[in-house]
Amino acid sequence: MVWAVSFPQHIMRVLFFSILLLLSWSIQAQQKQCFEAIETVGCAPFTVRLTNCGESKNPIYIFDGEANDLSKAIQDTFFTYTEAGIYDIHQLVGTTTIETFTKTQYIRVVDNPTPAFETYSCEGRKVTVEITENYYDEYIIDFGDGSENVTIEGNSSHTHTYSDTLIKTITVRGNYEEVICDNSVSKEVLPITKLIAPTILFAKNNDNQTLETELFGVSYLSYASSIDSFSLDGSFTHITPIDSRECVYFSGYDVCGNQDISDSICAFSLESESINNEIKLTWDDYPQSKNLINYEVYRDGEKLAETNTTSFVDTEISCGTNYNYEIRTILTTGFYSISNSTSLQAISTDTPPQVTNLISTYQDNSILVSWDTLKTAETIRIHQQESILTTEDKSQFLDNNITNTISCYKISYTDICGNLSDTSSQTCPSLLTKSVTSEGIELIWNPYIGTENINYTLYWLDEEGSILKSNELSTETSFLDNEWIDSQEYFYQIAVDVNDQEFSYSNLVKHRQNSRVYFPTAFSPNNNGENDVFRPIGSFIQTYTITIYNQEGTLIYQGTDEGWDGKYKQKLAPIGVYVYFAEILDEENQKIQKQGTITIVP
Repeated sequence: MVWAVSFPQHIMRVLFFSILLLLSWSIQAQQKQCFEAIETVGCAPFTVRLTNCGESKNPIYIFDGEANDLSKAIQDTFFTYTEAGIYDIHQLVGTTTIETFTKTQYIRVVDNPTPAFETYSCEGRKVTVEITENYYDEYIIDFGDGSENVTIEGNSSHTHTYSDTLIKTITVRGNYEEVICDNSVSKEVLPITKLIAPTILFAKNNDNQTLETELFGVSYLSYASSIDSFSLDGSFTHITPIDSRECVYFSGYDVCGNQDISDSICAFSLESESINNEIKLTWDDYPQSKNLINYEVYRDGEKLAETNTTSFVDTEISCGTNYNYEIRTILTTGFYSISNSTSLQAISTDTPPQVTNLISTYQDNSILVSWDTLKTAETIRIHQQESILTTEDKSQFLDNNITNTISCYKISYTDICGNLSDTSSQTCPSLLTKSVTSEGIELIWNPYIGTENINYTLYWLDEEGSILKSNELSTETSFLDNEWIDSQEYFYQIAVDVNDQEFSYSNLVKHRQNSRVYFPTAFSPNNNGENDVFRPIGSFIQTYTITIYNQEGTLIYQGTDEGWDGKYKQKLAPIGVYVYFAEILDEENQKIQKQGTITIVP
């Protein structure tokens, strides 16, 4: 059914003029608001610059936001987008009434990430560039050798052959069809003529669990062992699980299917056993015997021996000492393999050697017993008569508990392995005694025990230990001293030449001589230079005081350390007999009193 409607003519005229008015207003509005962007597509960060092509002056713009969000309105005609997306731009004019002009989906901003790619060097100076993404419409590759750029798609690769092996810089740039972004990235690459397997430096058997191989390689090649793949950039330790005879080889390969394989390096196992005064080492044959030249035996990091057998006996050891061993191969390949390490302690069941060079000597108020240093001693025992003492010192013992009897000593020790030595021979220092007789001072000492062909020397010593005199006595063990010595107090000591280098000394025996003082019975103070002064005569006089009286008891003179010159009141006293009293202090501060008569003669 079709409907037909008829309107009056005057109504039709009103509708016609209304439509014309609306069209006029629309055209005026477009002329009033207008803007254009110089570029509408760009790479982040992308700056958009607008020109106002409308009649309104000083419009404002909303670049990123809704048309009614006036908080984002700015007067600037430029704006920088930092994130990819499609954006509307709104132009706003008016003061009281705001009119908005919008261009929808006007601006397109695209991301500008750095292109991701890998390079691989292949034998024959071939280098492959692999694009590992698909972000851009196309990727442009500059191989850095003056050749034409190559354009490929994402997630694809291209192989280029260089004419030399100099380091090259490869640059990749991503492009969109509608816009070019500045996003290039470069990598250096080294073309290679021939593949080289990683350099083996050495390998170490780690407790028969793993083989640790020190390698050297370069970062632009790929590497593999007989069990895994890995990368290198300089030195590297490769760890391979092994049994005691496992071998491993290494190869360098490229993505083109080329490879270079190294010689094999193998692990071998070392065993050790500590027996009496020996450490026995045994090890497996090196599996790659065709490359073997010899074995080297190392002890505590130092080369001990070289052998072409698979065993070695170390006899240069000390009981109780810990040693660490390993075996190294000498190979024709230039690298070497190290066995597992083994550590153990040397043992011995032998009786330790007897203590030698045992010497005893008095030292102040003690006796020092010394011997050659016992480096392997654990416990040292001092046998003194019926007693046994111990010391931690491995070369001497100081006995502070001595008496006025002869002391004798023997030494034994237990070494680190618990073996007890035989007891040493005996040593006894000489004990010196004295007695005063009418004939003189009698000195007696016991013979020194501990060495043969003994000769004794007797020393007279002052309080400082300086030798006043000495007397070589050969083998005698007594001496009668009846000679005068100009020292009131001194010491006797016996010395024994034990071995031409060391001496044993007896104890010190002190002796004190009495002062010998006498006065003349007459003197002649006539200034003739002979017997002019009356004074005490003798030895060991430190100071003295003299008092003189005449026969009537008159004090004639009193003086100290000067002597009487025979004068009384500055005149020569009369010839005759006088009485004196004297008090003397000797060098040991002992007082001596004397009195008597003295006669003045012409």
